[in-house]
Amino acid sequence: MNEVLRKKIEQRAYELFMKRGGLHGYHVQDWAQAEKEVSAAEAGKKAAPVTVPVQPNKDAPQPKPEMPAKKFQPSKRK
Repeated sequence: MNEVLRKKIEQRAYELFMKRGGLHGYHVQDWAQAEKEVSAAEAGKKAAPVTVPVQPNKDAPQPKPEMPAKKFQPSKRK
């Protein structure tokens, strides 16, 4: 693989990583998708999404689930 092509793939994989919110553990999937997109762009056609079975990194920080909003309870003080 030439250096220019590798740099394009690297940049696109990073864009996919950032689009996911910087969630770690999907680098193989991001790289495979980037390779397909860049190769298709070089060939002049649009790439379809790649599905790669990936085990996420269990040690990586995971996004926190959203907490439900608490209902306002007025004070009963007099």
